[in-house]
Amino acid sequence: HAAHSPQRNRCTRRSQRRSAAAATARLHRRDAQQKALCTQQTLERRMSTGSPPVHRDAMTARAPPARLPTWVAAAFLCGFGVTAALAAVASKEGGQAYPYKVVASTLASETFKICASAAFLTRELLALPSSTDRARALAYTPASVATAAIPGVAYQVLNNLNFVTLYYVDAPTFQILGNLKIVATGLAGQCLLRRRLSRGKWLALGLLTLGAAVSQVAPSGDAAAA
Repeated sequence: HAAHSPQRNRCTRRSQRRSAAAATARLHRRDAQQKALCTQQTLERRMSTGSPPVHRDAMTARAPPARLPTWVAAAFLCGFGVTAALAAVASKEGGQAYPYKVVASTLASETFKICASAAFLTRELLALPSSTDRARALAYTPASVATAAIPGVAYQVLNNLNFVTLYYVDAPTFQILGNLKIVATGLAGQCLLRRRLSRGKWLALGLLTLGAAVSQVAPSGDAAAA
């Protein structure tokens, strides 16, 4: 009896695996039959109403989301990032003070961003095949709104501080030192979010920090004149 017990256990486990595989196969066949029945009923309804038939693959396939090409988005980001500081410096009255309200300028730029974002969102929603997909894409929760509001407020404060910084430094220095935000973001992701940075990313952050530091080293002639 002891000699036949391991063999009996193996046979029992084998039969259990076969039963589980057979049950899974039956479920898959049932799902396939239900999908085929739903597709056939949809085709029959379209034929009865006089609508043109739709291929089954076209019924199940989702339209790809509308996206801007990467080079277009990169060009916009570079253009806005470079021209923002230059425009702020050029708008100074006599190279000293701003002849307008800095808060109003920041509000106008944020309003433009909202309008542009709404236009792109509308473009993506129109590319979705059904109203259900549009409602799912627009779904939100109070937690998600609060999560997006925190960096939004932080960016609003930062944009106002940019004008204060440009009051004391020139545009090239501001752009170079502003790139240190990338270093701060990388360190925050490593320390706070526990995101592991690769060796190449650490090297890039080091080179960026070194470049910002070297740019602030004045030549000997300028230092003597100062």
